[in-house]
Amino acid sequence: MRNILLIAMLFFVTQQLHKQLIQYVHAESTSHEILPDPATAITLAMGYRPLVADYYWLRTLSEFGDLAWQKKGSPRVVPLLKLTLALDPQFEIGYEFAATALTVDGMDPQIAHDIASPGIALFPDNWRIPFYISFIAMHYLDDNPRAAQTMAIAATRPEAPSYTRMLATQLAARGGVPEIGLAMLQAIFPTIDDPDLRNEYEEKARYLRMELDLRELQKIIEHYKTTQKDIPQNFKKLLSQGFIPNIPIDPFGQNYFIDPEGHVMGSKPRLNIHEKKSHE
Repeated sequence: MRNILLIAMLFFVTQQLHKQLIQYVHAESTSHEILPDPATAITLAMGYRPLVADYYWLRTLSEFGDLAWQKKGSPRVVPLLKLTLALDPQFEIGYEFAATALTVDGMDPQIAHDIASPGIALFPDNWRIPFYISFIAMHYLDDNPRAAQTMAIAATRPEAPSYTRMLATQLAARGGVPEIGLAMLQAIFPTIDDPDLRNEYEEKARYLRMELDLRELQKIIEHYKTTQKDIPQNFKKLLSQGFIPNIPIDPFGQNYFIDPEGHVMGSKPRLNIHEKKSHE
């Protein structure tokens, strides 16, 4: 009975604080509630910040699940969630909610990304927050470098599933940042006991190293073409003129070669890599 009375009292106090917040921002219409900005909410909540945060969290869930508001795009869900996290930045589930629920149809995935992102640093043991943010970056924002970066963070978290490491490698290749995938693989090599799995990861690491080599060698070739007004037919020519210190060998033990158009090639097919597209 005491617990019920305590809950009722806390709810009443929260409602009164909310009324003060509404009065503070001088709502001009009784039919359209004007929510307080986070700074005002923090000031007026005083020592009741966690309690008021719980109040706004319950309202966030209520409005998100309201079919009438969903048809309008749930316009108050984001400000309510922002109030919740401003009042209680350690409210872990709020960041996970932002990274998942706020990506539904009619909502802005960039907002979901921005609200959830501080949770990466706030909760260093939580692998789900960077995992969800990686998905937003890849699927909604066409930002594969960001997707690779956050998936790499997720993969290092203590309870992260093993597949996050594989995804981090694949995203690094897709996002044009093979350095991330290679660093991830090098970091987890000491933890791999299964010889078949280790061989698989070592093979992927060779592909990533080859991609890095190809990019660097292509830069050298482009520099040669600019300065010499010619396309080098092979690496011996580049070596003889001091553009490279030795004949490069790819990570699979084979020579790199240059095609007639001046593109450097390795002994294996390149990873399916592309840079982030420009939307300008």
